[in-house]
Amino acid sequence: YFGTDGIALTERQPWPYRGEPGDYLLKGHLTGPVEHPTSQEQYLKLRGLGRAELAAEETR
Repeated sequence: YFGTDGIALTERQPWPYRGEPGDYLLKGHLTGPVEHPTSQEQYLKLRGLGRAELAAEETR
């Protein structure tokens, strides 16, 4: 999935985040495999799950 305000990838990328315009900010992560979304609704559901999983990782 490629949106005008984000990218969903199948693997984590080691891109640095320095808080500068144009930097990518990791907002979610899902431990796969996951089924490819075929609709916006499915993508938004996966995005929510990914954000929840990342938040849980950060509290450990």
